[in-house]
Amino acid sequence: MNQAYEIFRIRGIAVRLQPSLLLLGGILVLLALGAGGSPAEVAWRLSAPVILFLTVLVHELGHATTARRQGIQVQDILLGPLGGAARLSGLMESPSKEWKVAAAGPVVNLVLAGGALLVGRLTGALSWHDLGTPASWARGDIEGIAESPLLSVIAFNALLGTLNLIPAFPMDGGRILRALLWTRIGRLRATRIASRIGMWFSLVLILAPFFMNDAIRWILPLLGITLILAGLKERLMVEAREGLFRMTSFGAPPDGAGAPGGSAGPARDDLDLSDGEVIDVTGRSHVVDPNADR
Repeated sequence: MNQAYEIFRIRGIAVRLQPSLLLLGGILVLLALGAGGSPAEVAWRLSAPVILFLTVLVHELGHATTARRQGIQVQDILLGPLGGAARLSGLMESPSKEWKVAAAGPVVNLVLAGGALLVGRLTGALSWHDLGTPASWARGDIEGIAESPLLSVIAFNALLGTLNLIPAFPMDGGRILRALLWTRIGRLRATRIASRIGMWFSLVLILAPFFMNDAIRWILPLLGITLILAGLKERLMVEAREGLFRMTSFGAPPDGAGAPGGSAGPARDDLDLSDGEVIDVTGRSHVVDPNADR
């Protein structure tokens, strides 16, 4: 497991930060201070990374609280420089649980973006010109995003909510797609199809910087590589789980194995194969999929 430090708890859920995120935050603060300008302008620039952090946090809280309502234990929320993960302990027992948990994060972001937009328009704090155009958003080129906290709230939440609904596994949209396929062809085949789609999308992210203007574009290849590795890890985890089902039944899969809700129990008494993690009953956990929230 990557080293991370607990900074606080929300409704009993530990929120942990990776040290690299703290380093990135320090760099952003130095850049904001070095850009000069009035104290108000500097404060606005400093607010942008804070708003981005809170945007990712509420996204993961959406996943975590929904998972709890579905009877799934939440281990913690992990935040790093490339995003966050609500790490869940316990099996996704049905496709309905998977899509509900996956959809919760983007829904929270889109509701917040819509609410902030409504406030901005009703108060006159934002004009339609301030919001830019769909083309500028696609390029990641949003003028004034660091100078307007309200615009930052709208932009970050709209982008995070929309991008996560892209049906590319292991992103939230890819998990929703897997849940839909799972109801028809079983979890294993659904995972293989969703992971292939995710692989192609990750390649698009790796190539995207050549068509964008914003400096943040160079983060996209790192995100693409992370998604490829995470998708492969979870696919292998699901394939291993299906293999254990067959082993426990001496070569014949038990009733419902690979189908929604199917379960045959782990092959070893001290392990529980869960969505994204292998949890040892002694309390130690080994992250298999760092994106186990989406």
